[in-house]
Amino acid sequence: MPHKNSTELSHKERVNAIISYIDAHIENSSCRLDLDTLARVACLSCYHISRIFKSYTGEGIHQYVKRLRLENAARQLLYSKKSIQCIAESSSYNNFPAFTKAFKQHFGCPPSDFRDRKKIFPLHSTHSVRAEESINGKNIIDMQTKILADQKVVFTLKIGPYEDAANRAWSSLMQYAYANQLITSKTTNIGITYDMPEFTHEEKIRYCACITVNHNHKTEGDIGIKLIQGGRFATFIHQGPYAELSHTYDYIYKDWYSRNKKVVLGNQPSFSIYLTDPAKVEPDDLLTEIYVPIE
Repeated sequence: MPHKNSTELSHKERVNAIISYIDAHIENSSCRLDLDTLARVACLSCYHISRIFKSYTGEGIHQYVKRLRLENAARQLLYSKKSIQCIAESSSYNNFPAFTKAFKQHFGCPPSDFRDRKKIFPLHSTHSVRAEESINGKNIIDMQTKILADQKVVFTLKIGPYEDAANRAWSSLMQYAYANQLITSKTTNIGITYDMPEFTHEEKIRYCACITVNHNHKTEGDIGIKLIQGGRFATFIHQGPYAELSHTYDYIYKDWYSRNKKVVLGNQPSFSIYLTDPAKVEPDDLLTEIYVPIE
């Protein structure tokens, strides 16, 4: 039994290493994310890596990388001013017809149609009054531009419907953090949602729970350590329940970004810093600072 547990932890660590490597290089078209490369990252035989990876994520490595590249292309189509040809190349498709075919197979329409987000993602009339206020930015109590240094974090990533994945991630991370005495008065809690529910199936949404650390720490199992890239950010403080954060994100990307024509979004994902403790504050008084990378 101990050998089995040790093997399971080793597999989790290796899958965690693969996911982290893919996340760090998915937008680098010159970086190879093939089976041989990722097998070397995980120190596993290429004969076993895909089966182990699929057992933890539900997807084979090739399928996982292809989906992330196409979904990243979809984000760029919606929220960047790059040409479709440029987006195809940055998604590792040097053959434009191949990109168009793969994109249409995944999303059901060609990239040129997808770019018209009003047709693809219309706002529904069934929003509650509270939700409409969030979409109009009423939950935002502060907006600034900030420069943030790189953040060294201990993290865990869970996959599944957003609320379930977030709850599992924070439960696992906090149990580990308290057991290893990582929580201090200076600890910052950061959440990263890599995917957009509009076009990622909910069972494949990736949520990453992170806490900052200021020293070297050897992690284990599905707990890892990495740097969240710093830089220039547009920041928005959201006041209200976590359930309404998606509406504030809608406002930021569909309204604020559309009006600010000179803003160029950065390549790394947005993230949230949780400023208040939900155990001590009512849901309507929760404060969450959203960081949107800009150039």
